[in-house]
Formats: sequence, structure tokens, C-alpha cells
Amino acid sequence: MTELSKTQQTILEQAAAAPENCIRNFMSHIPTAAQTKVIDALLKKGCVKRKAQFHPSEPNGKEVLYLITDEGFAAIGKTPSAAQPEEQSPAEKPKRVSKQSTMLDMLRQGTTIQAIMDVTSWQKHTVHGSMANLKKKLGLTIASDKAESGERIYRIA
Repeated sequence: MTELSKTQQTILEQAAAAPENCIRNFMSHIPTAAQTKVIDALLKKGCVKRKAQFHPSEPNGKEVLYLITDEGFAAIGKTPSAAQPEEQSPAEKPKRVSKQSTMLDMLRQGTTIQAIMDVTSWQKHTVHGSMANLKKKLGLTIASDKAESGERIYRIA
């Protein structure tokens, strides 16, 4: 059985009761530097797994979630709840999200070239080319404004 500290156990127990089973929501009382250590320790023990997803309000367009694994549930003496999403069978695979549709979502919110590059793994010239393609093929108007930080923010006008 996995040996957990009191803090680790408390965080896992609280997250296990939540529908999304994400530990981040239950770490606000811990200093930021200590949060990193707790997460690293739980990752090494296999009690949580890292999952990145698109989130427009984050600076790089990604939000990182730390979800409890089966081993994490076992460490606190619980079983995964029925509400937790299970691995899907091949017949139920989710629809694939294209990088272009991701870029469109980001442009609707307003984003930087760097954020698009981070999310899509494209190079700068590919992002610019894709924007030109969106303008030409879909007839979109993409406007840009310079933010106070000096970066250009692109959005669909």
C-alpha cells in the first residue's frame, strides 16, 4: 500500500468526493511552492495523473489538471466513483478535435500567436499561414491589438 503524508491523504480524500476528482481545487490553503512538491510526490507514487486541456483564460491556452488514479483511490481506501469518466471503448471514441477548430476557439476568445503555437505545436509561420487560410476560405476578419505587455492579441472581428 502506498504511504501518504497527512496532507496528501487529506487532499486525495477531498478530491475523491468531488465529481471531477481533480486535486487542484483542494490545495488553495497550501503555499505555491509546497503545492508543487505535493503534486510531484503524488505523481511519483502514481496516485494522480496529469491531464492538459484547452482553457482560454490561461496565459498559454492550457490548463493542467491532476486527476486521481485507481492507485490513488486504493491508497485512501476508496474505489473510483461511477461519476468518474472511464476509459472509452473503441466504439465510443470521442470526436477528434482538429487543431484548426482549436485555433478558431482561441481566436474567438482572443489569443496570442505564442499561445496558439503552444497548444497546436505549430511553428510561427504555420500559425500565420493557417490564419491566412481561415481568412480566405471562411471569409473571416481577424483583428489584432497590441496589449500593454507588448504582445499582439488576435481575435475574430
